Amino acid sequence: MKRSVKSPAFPYIIIVVAYALMLLWGMLGGIKGDEIGYSVLCFYIFAPVAELLCGFFIGRRSVWYKWFFPLTGLLNPFIPFMVFGGRFIKAEFVLLTFIAVVPAIFGLVVGALYSKRSYTKDVDKMSAQDLE
Repeated sequence: MKRSVKSPAFPYIIIVVAYALMLLWGMLGGIKGDEIGYSVLCFYIFAPVAELLCGFFIGRRSVWYKWFFPLTGLLNPFIPFMVFGGRFIKAEFVLLTFIAVVPAIFGLVVGALYSKRSYTKDVDKMSAQDLE
């Protein structure tokens, strides 16, 4: 029996949980001496991949608020602001936002195109069945 989550808000929940885990790891994990490794892993690898995948899955949905998903990329600079105590250069803020928002937009657009393509295939199948 195949069971999957059908809630359209599920990708939003996954992103918030991912960023919450990154924040907890940074605040409670004792990253003293390993700040560069933590930053590269969390903000340059994990966050963009999570944004890309969740963007794809919410892009496949037909809800109006899916176009607000790239705003979740604003959580990416928020985490280092909290973990490293607010020492921020404006260019870092822009870069971290850009690194999270671009994959989210790309995943959202690809998901929407994939959904549209599969919908047209289903419509073509249904119309072919009607002709028989």
